[in-house]
Amino acid sequence: MPDTPPSIVDEPNFYPPWAPRVWSGMRVSEFQELLSECNNQIHWSRFPMLGMVSMTSVINSGWSLLQRLTKQSSIASTEIEKPPVFIVGHWRSGTTLTHELMSLDQNLAFPSNYDAFVPSHFLVSAAIVKWPVKMLLPKQRPFDNMSIDVDYPQEDDFALMTMGAPSYYRRFGFPDQQDSFIELLDSENLSGEQRQRLAECISLFYKSLTYRCGRQLVLKSPPHTARIRLLLELFPNAKFVHISRHPYKVVPSTMRLWAISDKIHGFHAPRYKDAELMQHIVRAKSVMYDAYRRDRSLLAENQLAEISFESLLANPAQTIENVYGQLELSGAGEVIDSTKKYFEDRKGHKQNKHSYDHLREQIASDWSDYMQMFKYE
Repeated sequence: MPDTPPSIVDEPNFYPPWAPRVWSGMRVSEFQELLSECNNQIHWSRFPMLGMVSMTSVINSGWSLLQRLTKQSSIASTEIEKPPVFIVGHWRSGTTLTHELMSLDQNLAFPSNYDAFVPSHFLVSAAIVKWPVKMLLPKQRPFDNMSIDVDYPQEDDFALMTMGAPSYYRRFGFPDQQDSFIELLDSENLSGEQRQRLAECISLFYKSLTYRCGRQLVLKSPPHTARIRLLLELFPNAKFVHISRHPYKVVPSTMRLWAISDKIHGFHAPRYKDAELMQHIVRAKSVMYDAYRRDRSLLAENQLAEISFESLLANPAQTIENVYGQLELSGAGEVIDSTKKYFEDRKGHKQNKHSYDHLREQIASDWSDYMQMFKYE
């Protein structure tokens, strides 16, 4: 197998050196903790990023103090009365699309990019800080053709990682040590202290969102696929939407996602070869779906809807209607109309095309359990 299939990892969309990194919302304490975990192994070429994030961490700490002084008691007393809806599934399987469609529902609320990347102070800083951040962002995500905006829905694992939770996404910083973060995917692998910290971060972020809007939350994060047991402890009536996609599409797209993201956000340049990255993805998938297979039986019939990316593209309105019916959510009619308009507005969008012929045999072998679970040939 070739070490570097160019069609998978090459030609990312431009991501400016001045644009925010996933660490840009951390406070000083969380940023220092992140670096110390990996013994401050920072390549000299990443010093400009280190300086930028160090500076923003001081700013974040100041804003965070203001939010604690003015909002802490109100957030702490906020009750999450309506069970959150969690969208789960492997990376590049359609979780973002599903999240965006369900976020069209005016009865639901979601964390935006701004909320997710500055979770410690978004309630008090948005009016002043959001506009400059918007100006710094590129127009498109670096790994696909999707547009970016500070107000678009974003997955909450970035918020949890920024808050210091034991998230798999810490791998972005140190991609050559990526395997050491895999066990963080399954919440049952965490120590008691880690599990408590993750639960506290989840509770604080969700309460902050609920305090602002008061509506039922719709949240998306692939790592939640392996956290069903923990999420049910926090929210016994939580609902889940799982989306699957054929591994022939998921694997090369995920390889491109990690390869490009590691170059942008890593504190050292990734040195792994393509075959090593592919095996890392297989190992992460195994941990994630061993947990999902183990825990989805804990969910009642009206707590889990399983859909496929293929059906969502083929018949988006019907698929979303089925989700709402399965989960017994209200407001399906309005969302169906919004879904139709969403796809009408994006008729010209083209998905990235990846060459996977040289990976086909290995994917069929490594992903046979996933393919059997979700009935892919």
